Amino acid sequence: MKQIPKPIKKALRRLADEAYEIELGRALAELHEQFGRWERGEASAFDLEAAIHRFHQGPARELWNRFSENAILEMVVAHAITEGTLDRAKIDRQVLEFLAGALLFWEQEKTETTDEHR
Repeated sequence: MKQIPKPIKKALRRLADEAYEIELGRALAELHEQFGRWERGEASAFDLEAAIHRFHQGPARELWNRFSENAILEMVVAHAITEGTLDRAKIDRQVLEFLAGALLFWEQEKTETTDEHR
């Protein structure tokens, strides 16, 4: 694995944190809908508890694992860019150059996955 220059590593950590917050917010929005159902009397407290448990064991855990301190920052950030979570146009050119290989990997993965579903 190549050594990451400190300014690039700092930028990658900031971008990973930004992507984590965006994706966590999306997942929490779905959970928020369950709270609304409960408040309107459309779901029981038990239903809400089950939704919270599913959120904790599913999306929250998956995101925490993906964005943890042990994550490979290049891969996490490149994936977020490829999926559109992070806006490529707003990312420093030097960071994008550093991520070239990881971006290529995720773009090829996305193409292969799309081809498989056709």
